[in-house]
Amino acid sequence: MPGVSRLADGVERILNYLLAWLSLVLIAALVVQVVNRYILGLAWPLLQFLIPFTFVWITMLGSAVAARQKLHFDVDLISPRLAPRRRAVFGAVMAAAVLAGGVLIAWTGLGFAELGLLKKDSATDFPMIYTYASLLVGGILIALLALERVLVQVQVARRGAEAEGAR
Repeated sequence: MPGVSRLADGVERILNYLLAWLSLVLIAALVVQVVNRYILGLAWPLLQFLIPFTFVWITMLGSAVAARQKLHFDVDLISPRLAPRRRAVFGAVMAAAVLAGGVLIAWTGLGFAELGLLKKDSATDFPMIYTYASLLVGGILIALLALERVLVQVQVARRGAEAEGAR
């Protein structure tokens, strides 16, 4: 299990790095867009593509990190009332639900990616695959990082069962 967690740690580190850079690009693009539009009276087509592009990628990559960190995919009304072993089983079930959601997002993202090969951005004429692929990639990352959470929770539940059996 340490190998899987180490791999997930590395993926999360890379995602955090990408998220930081995408956030800086988004903020810079928004500032330039506001200055150009409201002060200079200009509109840059590249910014009209770049802003939604970075926003969607930040959303999908950030959701994958959030799934691993259990930042917004957990119902905590039940788990605090459970014994430690049952809490781990509940955590595994919740992580499996997130994994299923990630698979669903990836599956629908595949259709969007195919559509992105056909559509082009009206302002820049860039293929929309660059934006639409975020759903596919984000769904895969959510599923993979949730799988790591499932494996960790199952291991915790097994250790709890072994500790209960030793008594």
